[in-house]
Amino acid sequence: MKKSINILGLPIISITECSELGTSKGLMIDANKGIVAGILIEDDEWFRGAKILPFDAITAIGGDAITIMNDTDIIPLTEGADYEPLLVENIKIIGTKVITKTGSLYGKVTEIIIDDAGKIAECEIMNSHNAVVTLSADKISTYGKHVTIIENVEIEPIAPEPIKPTPLAQQSKILKSNQIDPAPIHPPLMKTTSFIKPSHMSDDEYKKTLLGHRAKFRLTTDSGVVIIEAGGEVTQEVLQKATLSKKIPELALCLQ
Repeated sequence: MKKSINILGLPIISITECSELGTSKGLMIDANKGIVAGILIEDDEWFRGAKILPFDAITAIGGDAITIMNDTDIIPLTEGADYEPLLVENIKIIGTKVITKTGSLYGKVTEIIIDDAGKIAECEIMNSHNAVVTLSADKISTYGKHVTIIENVEIEPIAPEPIKPTPLAQQSKILKSNQIDPAPIHPPLMKTTSFIKPSHMSDDEYKKTLLGHRAKFRLTTDSGVVIIEAGGEVTQEVLQKATLSKKIPELALCLQ
């Protein structure tokens, strides 16, 4: 089982030719079958047209690369007529609104989990209470371009947490009792901590909080490969590059 973030951005390696054939750029999703039919490949000859790696031609998806047996497993779009409608439909799933059959907004899809055969097994959803939940594929009725329809799921109301004094309020109270004027609060200084990973949050959940933010400056790998340009938006591909180069902390620091 693999998440899309663990597939996108990986190099494609031919076992027979011992060569690197490109990079996985996007997932081609067959919404009717609920599968990933193929992977779009980006290589040095991208200007000649799209190239596709059928999912059933994949030997393995590892932590650092996708392996295939031969370079002939990658086909140009001109030879893959069955894949062209999928490119036109351009179903992404991630980012779509999640609506129940009774018309209630449940949340938004933040990730998909794919099994070894390419079937979408689960979806991770940020629900209306901003909690990440995992929903199995058998609970999903339809994958659309803008909306994912699910079976009716009971949405439990969450009771508001009691208001507790913040450390800042406590500090202010102590300072006041000692007749010492508290130091002025500088909002920009407080803002710099907004991308620090909370101790209770998993790595995957933390990475998702970086999506959609823009970079204040260019970030590169140690070898000089650009991870994100100044002003660029954090996407799944950017996260994959930062993960492989162990630059997630630096990525978080450069966001605005």
